Amino acid sequence: MKGFRIPVIGLLIFLVTGCQDVVDFYIGVPLQPSVDESGFIPGLNIFGIIRPDSTDAINNSFIMLQKVIPAVGSSDSLDVGTALVRVEKTGVIAVTYDFMLTRYDTVFRQEAYRPDDDFSPQAGDVFLVECTYTGLPVLTAGTIVPNAPEIMMNTVVQTGNTLTFEIQPDTSIYMLDIYVYADGMEAGYQRIPGNQTAGTPVTFSSFHGYADSIDIFGYDNNLAVYCMTSNTSLNFNKYRESFSTVENGYGVFGALNHTRVYLK
Repeated sequence: MKGFRIPVIGLLIFLVTGCQDVVDFYIGVPLQPSVDESGFIPGLNIFGIIRPDSTDAINNSFIMLQKVIPAVGSSDSLDVGTALVRVEKTGVIAVTYDFMLTRYDTVFRQEAYRPDDDFSPQAGDVFLVECTYTGLPVLTAGTIVPNAPEIMMNTVVQTGNTLTFEIQPDTSIYMLDIYVYADGMEAGYQRIPGNQTAGTPVTFSSFHGYADSIDIFGYDNNLAVYCMTSNTSLNFNKYRESFSTVENGYGVFGALNHTRVYLK
């Protein structure tokens, strides 16, 4: 037995230390940056979406703003109070819109910076945003409103509890959210990348009832990259490098378009 003792002990030590290295890597210990004040860059954090659709005749575009604050040792808050938010539609004749902090008398559940009732973006429109708040860098960003996604209706096939169809290729759409409804209730959901050169095949199966409508949201490149890069895992402790699609700040400013198709 003595001849086996040393290899076994060595194997146990390797397993224990090896497992610890794996655990450290999983929670991000080797990736943690050094914590010092010089590493913090103040700025605004934006989550903004330009979209053509409306609620109660009020456009659904919105911008949410917060301050970035140090994770440790700060007595500041995320709130910015009231910032100056301006969105410009570029073109031969540029038009500038002021976004105001409002819920439009509870039309929307959340308060956000929203445009007035003259704001009506369309597919292909190019928008630039500028967010100004005292003491912080001026945040800027741009986006192009994508086309509304289109289902190739001759590809729609429904057999039993399976629904298949194809979405027309579109160079302005980089990501798709697809919702299927059966008997008025949500019966399925998928998030998939947009195919820009060929039809995007979609299959829903194992849902109850008969599909009666489909909602499709098509996203621009900014939102697609942001959603695919952001930390959505349950590994809360793992450090991630900051990611942004804006200048002089953090977050994302993008655009989407929406299509609803009724099947019966």
